[in-house]
Amino acid sequence: MRARGIDTSVYDGAVDWVKVKAAGYSFMFTKASQIAADTTYITNMTKAKAAGLLRGAYHYFDFRYSETAQANLFVNTIRNDYGELPLMVDVEQDVRQYGMAIDKNVLANKLWTFINAVQAQLPNAKIGIYTGFYYWLDFIAPNPKWANYPLWMAWWPMIISGAPDESKVRIPAPWVSKEFWQWSADGSVSGVQALDVDKNLYSGTEEELRAKYAPAPIVLTLEQRVKRIEDYLKI
Repeated sequence: MRARGIDTSVYDGAVDWVKVKAAGYSFMFTKASQIAADTTYITNMTKAKAAGLLRGAYHYFDFRYSETAQANLFVNTIRNDYGELPLMVDVEQDVRQYGMAIDKNVLANKLWTFINAVQAQLPNAKIGIYTGFYYWLDFIAPNPKWANYPLWMAWWPMIISGAPDESKVRIPAPWVSKEFWQWSADGSVSGVQALDVDKNLYSGTEEELRAKYAPAPIVLTLEQRVKRIEDYLKI
């Protein structure tokens, strides 16, 4: 069975993560920042961890503001705990609403600057991109390097027999596959106050998700520990 998850922000209200876990969800993404820090970020991360969910943080990228300032805000918000999953950059803003022209190269460069600024401060963190198929084609200049960042795909298809129809999902180049898929934006989930909850699927099972992003620590036997000490003393 594919791993199921939800994503939340302050607009979802208080979340009972124990109930979310009991409802069959194994991972979450929660908003960390946009123009300011999301006031529910720390609470959601702390309680989701206690409930046993894998966690990820995301930043809504706003093309109107300094990329470096946004990166600093994001990093300062999440620095003490940014979970196990990739950090996600939410790229969906229609700049025309703010009187900005669509210049794909300019918008792409702003996004590159933000990502590089975050990576410079959190070099061990994996960074991914959340976007929609048509948005990406219309707003962001193509570059094969985008494929280096895991894709969190927003695509809300028809629901067939109570399940999303994945055959209709389209993936923007240069990606050839999605890692996470937001398949619904109007679901109801036990433990979440909001009536319209974003639902997600991982490309594999919960076991595969945990193996990739939260592998179990290696536990050495007493004999193995003794041998390591002996080998070290021989150096």
